[in-house]
Amino acid sequence: MGEPGAIWMFLRSGTVYHFNYVFGDAKINKVEKLFPILADCKFEPFGMKSSVPEGWHYVNLGMGNHLIVKDEVYPAFKEIIAEDTEPSIAYMNWMKAAESVLS
Repeated sequence: MGEPGAIWMFLRSGTVYHFNYVFGDAKINKVEKLFPILADCKFEPFGMKSSVPEGWHYVNLGMGNHLIVKDEVYPAFKEIIAEDTEPSIAYMNWMKAAESVLS
């Protein structure tokens, strides 16, 4: 489900980055070196026991898709995608939510 190995980053500046560590444009070791927060995350296959470092909030997007949201913007994010939203619905709407929160 989704794009295997894809990483999307939405920054406060409005810049969006996309790269893929499975299909060739980034190596996972380099990604973790450049973005150490990702190396500290523990993602489980279906998200049930995934964990993220302090300062971040985990959102289960279902079927092995994971989202981490910085705590400082999470309250605005959860106004759009509530904590009890089904993962498949969160998956379909998280990019629009991120753009809205960061605009």
